[in-house]
Amino acid sequence: GRVGCEPVVCAPIPSTCELVLPPTGQLCCPTCSNATQLEVVPHGDMKGCHMAGQYFAPGSMWHPYLPPNGFDTCTLCSCHAGTLKVTCPRVDCPPLDCDERVSVRPDKRACCRVCPSSLPQPSQRPPSSRESLREEEATDEQIAEEILATGGCKYPVGGPY
Repeated sequence: GRVGCEPVVCAPIPSTCELVLPPTGQLCCPTCSNATQLEVVPHGDMKGCHMAGQYFAPGSMWHPYLPPNGFDTCTLCSCHAGTLKVTCPRVDCPPLDCDERVSVRPDKRACCRVCPSSLPQPSQRPPSSRESLREEEATDEQIAEEILATGGCKYPVGGPY
């Protein structure tokens, strides 16, 4: 097989977050936490959730990494601050106004299907060019270089599976 790198997809921080912790050490994404939840246990490790060999701070949210497809942005895992239990519900999709057989996914990574009438018409779609594609790729490379320059993540592709 081929080795490949994929940038980590960070979950959104809720607007109700009291304390945003910046990415540090094993944590590649900012996390939401309350100061009272950051309790240190005798071994020096912070209490939190563990999934697939990775640590997640209490109250944090993340998209799970599912080989071979990468980060599942249609699922949002969270570490419950009180119970330290992990839950990973899928995104709730709105009901369709058309028959499911005619519905489509706007792109291959879309979580929810939509009715064809709700898709932008070809004249409304923004023009795509090779230049804009190159700019996006350069941005991904720059982000990867930044992560690696600061020490990288413990498991840059989401975990040891």
